[in-house]
Amino acid sequence: SIICAGLSCLDLQLKGCTQSGSDEAIERYDEAIHCAGGSASMTATTLALLMKEQQNEEVHVITKIGPDFAGNTLLEFYRKAGASTRLVLLDEAARTSMAVLPIFQNGKRACFVNLACNDGFTTDEMLRQVDQYFAKDSDSSPQPRAFLFGYPHLMPKMQGSALKSMLRSVRE
Repeated sequence: SIICAGLSCLDLQLKGCTQSGSDEAIERYDEAIHCAGGSASMTATTLALLMKEQQNEEVHVITKIGPDFAGNTLLEFYRKAGASTRLVLLDEAARTSMAVLPIFQNGKRACFVNLACNDGFTTDEMLRQVDQYFAKDSDSSPQPRAFLFGYPHLMPKMQGSALKSMLRSVRE
């Protein structure tokens, strides 16, 4: 199995945006698309889709979401891709992160993000979810083939010595 951990957010891509240059202009877009964003979500859904035909291979997501539209939508994206959601941490008191990504007609893009749950996601919470992987049934939970962790630069509680300690603990 593979564990994909770290930042997640629901991305709202606005394709074909106009860009008049005025701060007060009403801009248009051609199409709006929701997709799984952030390192944990993008990696887990992509790997799960690529590995669907592989028997005995599971992709697990460790991330933190809230009980809201964005969190429910991310869970649905994970399930449709074939990724396991049993390690996703649901924080009843938090909001799921969301990013709005205007993609302009000239090919440039912008990003507006509220990191929400990711701002408070701690290394202790991450390690509890890793422990949960083995706690389900320790005899049937194989040693993960890989632990992929991304975007610590956007997760203030998973940086520096806290990040170093967390990664050492995961390795152990």
